[in-house]
Amino acid sequence: GNTSDRPNNSEDLSFDGSMEDGLPRRYTFTTQVKPSDALYPDQDQAGEASLVSPIYEEEPDQQEIEIVPPKKKSKRIKKVEDYFQWDSLKPKEKDMYYDFVKTAKRAWADMAYEDDQVQKTVLDKIALLRFCIARNFHPKKVLDLWTKWVNWRVMYQPHKIRKRDIKHTAFRKCLYVSKKNKLGCPCAVISPGATNEVYDIEDVQKVVAYVLEKVSKKADKNGTTQFCVIFDRTNMKNKTEKKWIPIYKEMSHAVQQYFPERLHQAYILKLNWIGRVIYHLC
Repeated sequence: GNTSDRPNNSEDLSFDGSMEDGLPRRYTFTTQVKPSDALYPDQDQAGEASLVSPIYEEEPDQQEIEIVPPKKKSKRIKKVEDYFQWDSLKPKEKDMYYDFVKTAKRAWADMAYEDDQVQKTVLDKIALLRFCIARNFHPKKVLDLWTKWVNWRVMYQPHKIRKRDIKHTAFRKCLYVSKKNKLGCPCAVISPGATNEVYDIEDVQKVVAYVLEKVSKKADKNGTTQFCVIFDRTNMKNKTEKKWIPIYKEMSHAVQQYFPERLHQAYILKLNWIGRVIYHLC
């Protein structure tokens, strides 16, 4: 037809007339649109539109709000009166405890150690109470045990041992910190059968100090103040048990001398007949 009769805004569809499967092989679709006054508000006398860039108002910079997750509330016991054994003490025992606090401060000053971290730990009032309970409030025995603990902390610096410091030793597979029991006490796992490698006694002492220190800090943080020990005898053999006898002594000595009143419970897995006999005898 005559294209001159078509309006300006019409669609133009042209093809060469050949059909394939009822559809044109080639077609051209064109659209003629008259400039809109809304898009081109400014026009000259000739009627041609001059493009005007739209104006956008920039939004003011919004202040970034940093979202900080809430910190877990610590259940650490700060007052000795809140310690779970305090109410069961007799008035005489409490008086002996207060006397020992003064004695410990004088003894620390006489030692002339310059270590603020050790001082904060060894003069902690709840820690001093545990030493008093462990030695039945006997002044001389309590002071002797506390003095050994102070010297041990100054020598081994357990609060400064990091995981990377014990990464090289295979003994870390046999002693490590695990989850907590139903009462919330963190657990230290002893697994002698985890590896058959030979351990150096210095590495053993370092791992023992690291694990007991870490599990004690966890116990203090959640307010239980005590930890559990899980003794897993899986893959234990007679040769392994003989090799572990000096290690047992080292760990038992460390718990009794340097972490008194810390052990809440001990679990033994795969207990053999010798262990059962000892258990019934005790």
